[in-house]
Amino acid sequence: MWPDVLGVEFIERAFRTVRAADPDAVLLYNEIGAEALGLKSDFMYEMSTGLVARDVPIDGIGLQFHIDAAAPPDLDDVRAKMERFAALGLGIYITELDVMIAGVDAAQLELQADIYASILEACLAVTTASTLCRWSAADASPSRFGERIRTVERLPIVQDGHPH
Repeated sequence: MWPDVLGVEFIERAFRTVRAADPDAVLLYNEIGAEALGLKSDFMYEMSTGLVARDVPIDGIGLQFHIDAAAPPDLDDVRAKMERFAALGLGIYITELDVMIAGVDAAQLELQADIYASILEACLAVTTASTLCRWSAADASPSRFGERIRTVERLPIVQDGHPH
């Protein structure tokens, strides 16, 4: 619908308009469901490559991870995706991260903490990664997540709207 109404260049125009209005704004291409390699990720990469080639002001890629613990993304794919965007000179921002579990028993909480830690480790392996924002105040294990990552200083962790 948007391309039909605004033309195919509307995204480029939006980035340029925002940069002109606020030169200090961090401009992200933010997407859900593209955290691993695949068709959506390829589309994001092709679009980002074009934006960078045309000197469109884009600072980074925002990735929304809404993970089902029963079927987490392949972490090698996640890291490869992040690295290919980093190679374009773009920052990597985990703009939303939550891990849904089936109950709150010890095994599920441990699985959840392991997935959070694995995503964080993938992020830390990419030099342009700069932010991880935990999503969902209803998550059952915020303190366990915090305990697992508290020693990491390079990435600001945002939980429930507050840096930790």
